[in-house]
Amino acid sequence: MKDLGRIQMHMNDDWFSKGLHMVLRNGEKARFWVDPWLPTTPLMQSFPRLYACCMNKNIRVGEAGSWVIGSWVWNFPWRRRLFAWEKDLVEALRVSVLNSFHGLAGSDHWFWRHERHGAFSVKSAYIQLLSLQPPLRADLFNQIWNNLVPKKVAGFAWKLILNRIPTKSAS
Repeated sequence: MKDLGRIQMHMNDDWFSKGLHMVLRNGEKARFWVDPWLPTTPLMQSFPRLYACCMNKNIRVGEAGSWVIGSWVWNFPWRRRLFAWEKDLVEALRVSVLNSFHGLAGSDHWFWRHERHGAFSVKSAYIQLLSLQPPLRADLFNQIWNNLVPKKVAGFAWKLILNRIPTKSAS
């Protein structure tokens, strides 16, 4: 599988990023805040306030701590002193990542959740996209094409229902 980590994307609510998971081994590739290396969501989404206060937003998991007498100790550098309530968030963060890094041999790598072996395939992406598409109502299409309207109007209505009208994006 190609290294999907080279794709510069922000992990948000899109279907593709939800299918990716970073398998953590030595912590050299996985970005602590940005990559989904924990089972749930990236830490920047779980702890947005701490993400905003962190010194290095692209710090690697292996750089976010060190081995002290045989156990991993997390060390988070902040841009400023944290408020008391933010320190409580840091403790919640420590608990959530407490036993997540073991410094295993091998390199971190991406895992595609929609394939049993973790390798991305166009087929699995296509199946995933089909599952996200709302079911089309056949009766609606029959009404469009069986009416006595000009084909141009029927074609426009058909594109409208399928959300295929080219428009300028608001972003």
